[in-house]
Amino acid sequence: MKQTLFALFIVCCMFSTLFGLEWRNQDSKELGYSLSYPAKWTVMSDKPDDFSVCPSEDTGIKAKTYIRVAVTPLDKVDALPALGSIREKVFSQFKEYAKSDSITTFQILATLDTEVSKIPAYYVITHGKIKGTDMYFRFTYLRHNNRLYQIIVVCPKSKFEELSTLINVAEGLFSVR
Repeated sequence: MKQTLFALFIVCCMFSTLFGLEWRNQDSKELGYSLSYPAKWTVMSDKPDDFSVCPSEDTGIKAKTYIRVAVTPLDKVDALPALGSIREKVFSQFKEYAKSDSITTFQILATLDTEVSKIPAYYVITHGKIKGTDMYFRFTYLRHNNRLYQIIVVCPKSKFEELSTLINVAEGLFSVR
């Protein structure tokens, strides 16, 4: 039994070290998280409802690679639109954020419509390529309990798959809180 508990403890430590996920709180407001890749990411904004993280210089990733997460309490937004209209909503939001009409690919990768405490939880993942660049984007739109989450990842094609693996972990943490 002791060996099993010790092994479980080691696995948990390895998981937290491997993915380097950290939560920061200030005045009980969640400001975000950082991802080790392999070093710490830097939080670019301390606004509790809108923050970005960028990689440290020693990661070898271009500065334009970033993750942005916008968190909006549901009392600040209207009811979430029907799933059929989310695609265009997310697309327009990303185009506005990227200030670009050059996005050539846009595809919903997954959707989930469930009930969490009788509140609908929608989960939409999109990704695509920005024309004229080697940059790819991944946009996750998540409603869970009393918050909306928009997670944007922009990175070079060569890093997209590796970074998406880390983002899967982050999105999983958002979805179970």
